[in-house]
Amino acid sequence: RTAIGILVTIVNLSTIGFSQERSAREAGSPQLFPPGVVVESVVRGRQGEKLGVRQGDIMLRWSRGNKHGVIRSPLDLTYIAIEEASRGPVTVTGMRGPRRRKWTFNSDSWGFRARPRLIGRDLRTYQHALELSAAGKPAEAAGLLALVAENTEKTNPSWTPSWLLLRSAMLLFYAGDWSGANDRLLKAIEISKAAGPMVQAELFRQWGVVLDYRGRPEQAFESYSQALLKAKELGSETMMVANLQLSLGAVDLERNDSE
Repeated sequence: RTAIGILVTIVNLSTIGFSQERSAREAGSPQLFPPGVVVESVVRGRQGEKLGVRQGDIMLRWSRGNKHGVIRSPLDLTYIAIEEASRGPVTVTGMRGPRRRKWTFNSDSWGFRARPRLIGRDLRTYQHALELSAAGKPAEAAGLLALVAENTEKTNPSWTPSWLLLRSAMLLFYAGDWSGANDRLLKAIEISKAAGPMVQAELFRQWGVVLDYRGRPEQAFESYSQALLKAKELGSETMMVANLQLSLGAVDLERNDSE
């Protein structure tokens, strides 16, 4: 199993402070979310904690040498960690409250989980879903995340509902509803087409990580294979392609061991 990237599990989710998210637009929904992502949790002892990343920090942009870009979604973070940080230090800029912050990451696991900058009713519904998940009600939490995804589909970039549906699929999977989880993932992939191959590759890759972690090497192999096909649309000699090939090799060994 590859150790690169950010672990994408949804067990034991906890609520966080959302004071940075309040806005005059909070009353209405659906709404267009602000750019950037919010740090949801930080893994103890990993790179993020050592660099001072905190729950609630907002990450907006990244740069490496002459290359730079906007952080649009949580899916971008893993891609940047794999594709850019493996080639050299990546500097991420953002905010903590009213103050600007800067963090420089290397190729080790970044060690934090992030979410979109949800606002208004969507934020409150998302927060309630986390509370339900923490209370041992993953199926109910998954349903709420699917509602937020549906609500955002027409007003936000297609990666937004796709990411929410991926999280919903993971919750259903952990609740033992494999069929429901798979259907929700397929919907996430379908509506992410407009977002491009990078988003679709990352959706398949993250699903492969979950399947592998939960001891389903056959399904993980298929998901990684789909991710590789999408990643190759961005170029055949990228770090993402190399990473996925390593993941496929590791899962293939697991498949052979189980036969």
